[in-house]
Amino acid sequence: MTETTIATPVTTVTGSSLIARARELQPLVREHARATEDARHLSPEVHRAFIDAGFYRMTMPPEYSHQDGSLSEVMRVLETLGEADASSAWRVWVSLGVPAMSAILTEEGAAEMFSSPDACLSASEAGMGRAVAVDGGYRVSGHWRFMSGIHEATHTGGFSFVFDGDEQRMTPDGQPVVIGTFFPVSDCKVIDVWDTTGLRGTGSNDVVVEDLFVPDQLIADPSKPRMGLPALYYIDEDNAANVTLASIAIGTATAAVDWFREMAPSKRQMDGTLLSDSPQVQVALAEVTTRLAAARGHLYETAEMLWDELVDGTYDGKKWFPRTSLASVAAADAAIDAVLTLYRVAGSAAIFRTGLLDRAMRDLLTLGAHKTVQRMNLLKYGG
Repeated sequence: MTETTIATPVTTVTGSSLIARARELQPLVREHARATEDARHLSPEVHRAFIDAGFYRMTMPPEYSHQDGSLSEVMRVLETLGEADASSAWRVWVSLGVPAMSAILTEEGAAEMFSSPDACLSASEAGMGRAVAVDGGYRVSGHWRFMSGIHEATHTGGFSFVFDGDEQRMTPDGQPVVIGTFFPVSDCKVIDVWDTTGLRGTGSNDVVVEDLFVPDQLIADPSKPRMGLPALYYIDEDNAANVTLASIAIGTATAAVDWFREMAPSKRQMDGTLLSDSPQVQVALAEVTTRLAAARGHLYETAEMLWDELVDGTYDGKKWFPRTSLASVAAADAAIDAVLTLYRVAGSAAIFRTGLLDRAMRDLLTLGAHKTVQRMNLLKYGG
């Protein structure tokens, strides 16, 4: 097993202290937001700050994180970072998925991926690989899209169908067997395809491997969960992904609303009146602020109720899929609508990249295309 050496202090880091760290780093993240967007991946300065703050370790097992936070506290960190830059917050978000799967990772695999002081993960569900069983592991070939944060990642991977030779392995009820296959970033090919307007700084490129040997220790097997980990590691991945991503949307929109409030009293309209004195603007601000606050409250209440059941042992993941999905779609919709509404009443002040409304609009529309907050989920779970 790889020796456990991490950069975080031995003392326990609480969720509240992580939120405070995120607040302290907001000026740095804002300062580098344009550079992150222009480079199409996280700036080195922000990446180092996130490592030192322990944000990438929020969902790593206790021996690699020394952190003790709830689901809603993780959301608060992401929301706070989202207030500074959605792409930077997204980079932290994508780093949390593989560590959160620790209940289906081997102890040896967790040690290999998490023990380095610079450990930072990236994974994607957009694509399925082919994993052929061999002695000691699998020969994996695959092409995964939307591998956000691949530029900073130390390990990466995705899910794969399992084959025994040319025959696909099936479960007793006739379903394909699926495993998570992970590997060092140095073992894969990165294809630069990420040329978007929104969330441009996430570096969400494609990853390809061909006939790569992946040892058993780097396999995540949902059929072989290990027990004894804290409650966080037994949340269904989709439930956790829904609410955590939506918290970034709330933070991004909140910052845009705050920027508008500060801008409007000094912005004169074509007739010479101040933008802030317009009844239309005042009504728009009242409506978007109220809707955003309501959506945020619904989102966090959903996460906290889920967490309570997880802690007391009554959690049923399937029951929570509709609740987390609908709360997350509502939060993303409220965030998008808030920014679009203010964009329309801001006039020419909205169109410049130096202002916050332009980037917030582009980032939120791109965020809204993610499967966890797509409006298609209203059809899936709304009945």
